[in-house]
Amino acid sequence: MYTVLLVDDEPLVRNVIRDKIKWNDLGFEMVGDCEDGRQAIEFIDRQPVDLVLTDINMPYVDGMELSKYLFTKYPDTAIVIFSGFSEFEYAQKAIQYRVMEYILKPVTAKELTDVLIKVHGKLDAMEKEHARLDKLTEAYSAYTKNKSAIISKNLAALVKGTDEAEGILTELRKAGLTFEFLQYRIAVLTIEDDSKHGKGTGDRTNDALFSFAVANICSEILENEQSGIAFTNEERQALLLLGSRKNAGFSEKAAELCRKCKETVGNVMHFDVSIGLGETVHSVRSLNRSFTSADVCRNYRYVLGPGYFIDYDREAAGLDRELDLTPQLAALSVSIKTFSHEKIAVAFEEIEKKMAEKKISENRCRLYLEKVYHTVSDTLKLAQGTGRERNTEGNDDQLDQIAKSRDLKEALTQLRSYAYECVQKLRSLISTNGELQAVLATDYLNEHYEEPGLSLNDLCSYLGISASHFSSLFKEYTGMTFMEKLTGIRVEKAKELLTSTNLRNYEISERVGYLDPHYFSIVFKKATGKSPSDYTRGNKV
Repeated sequence: MYTVLLVDDEPLVRNVIRDKIKWNDLGFEMVGDCEDGRQAIEFIDRQPVDLVLTDINMPYVDGMELSKYLFTKYPDTAIVIFSGFSEFEYAQKAIQYRVMEYILKPVTAKELTDVLIKVHGKLDAMEKEHARLDKLTEAYSAYTKNKSAIISKNLAALVKGTDEAEGILTELRKAGLTFEFLQYRIAVLTIEDDSKHGKGTGDRTNDALFSFAVANICSEILENEQSGIAFTNEERQALLLLGSRKNAGFSEKAAELCRKCKETVGNVMHFDVSIGLGETVHSVRSLNRSFTSADVCRNYRYVLGPGYFIDYDREAAGLDRELDLTPQLAALSVSIKTFSHEKIAVAFEEIEKKMAEKKISENRCRLYLEKVYHTVSDTLKLAQGTGRERNTEGNDDQLDQIAKSRDLKEALTQLRSYAYECVQKLRSLISTNGELQAVLATDYLNEHYEEPGLSLNDLCSYLGISASHFSSLFKEYTGMTFMEKLTGIRVEKAKELLTSTNLRNYEISERVGYLDPHYFSIVFKKATGKSPSDYTRGNKV
């Protein structure tokens, strides 16, 4: 039977909920009701409860503040919020305090009954989890006092590297562990912190317990395969010492065992692990080299995300390679200046894809992220500085947020939002800055010159100004009309294609925005004094 406290500032609501729900039939006992969060806190401090049902809009201490207090001081207490329409969006924010359910007022008896049935199931699951942790704690306590702990401690010291290897090997033989393999590999398993979803607490004791549980699960697999042993170290990591009595096929077998351990841990423990599988060595005295290469793989979690598996033997040559983001950054800058949210999103997708493909380390990745940030901020600064002194102030808050990101995906999400903010700022600048309008217009033409139907109206619609105003402004700042500028861009692009490709004239004509090859030839000759064919013969390398 789970205990319940009801909190609402309306007496009628409290009376109806208290009297209409069949609490005992649902496995609950109503132990009290309060008219605001302040009274509720005093009640719970005297008599903790399993479930709090609370309104969100109350005097003194509201439902949000109460939820925060419970989350901090009584994290095992379940919370259900009921809210009016006007506070519903506010109630959604309570998710960060692990509010279990929220329902809209007015609450019917059936709606609340359905929610209580669901909550009862979740509380049962939480009790089972606590029981599992208690059993793990008992097993871990026994483990720290027995032979397995001695083996684990000595293996951890051996793989870490020590001048006392011979003495450690002697101790391990006394404990019954012999080393008869021809090849060895160390795998480092890192438990992913899933606290955002309610799993994991960041508690160091729980880290040790979970690592111990992971090592136990993996030990069963390795013992059945007669392929090694699992253990833990002082850093609360689970490690696999994999070995083979054959020279052939060991690399593939080791990777297969790691994947099997990863899958089994996920099924049994309901959380993910990342695995770095170190290089192959041929002596127990070289285990440190394999461990070091396995541990290095953690540097790539930032880019690859949680749940990665890196086989160092197979992937060492492709790790942390140089990356050229010049085309992607150029596309990003143009997308911002042309106000294209869709193309900004595509540019970020390409950046993320390239970083993941190259498997770059966290440190290198953060350097590239700074380049992305400066591409975005410089695009805005250049626009802000057009026609007047350039604004050189940075956005330290934005950089700080990126520095605190947990992984590449989170960092790029923040940068993409920043790029969208810059687009809004550019839009607000256009109406007051004539030179900026001319610059953005030129960028737009460079981006869209391939479109045969590109017109002055298209450009003015993009800029949000009238055609007559734009025409005089553009002529003032560039010395050219819209059509002269567009033709110049198309001719320059055609020159590049004529001298660097084997495309036919009609294909080039289409690529630079002319559907009629004959008209293209006339325009090209007027601009250059030569026909496309003559220009190609005189300039092609």
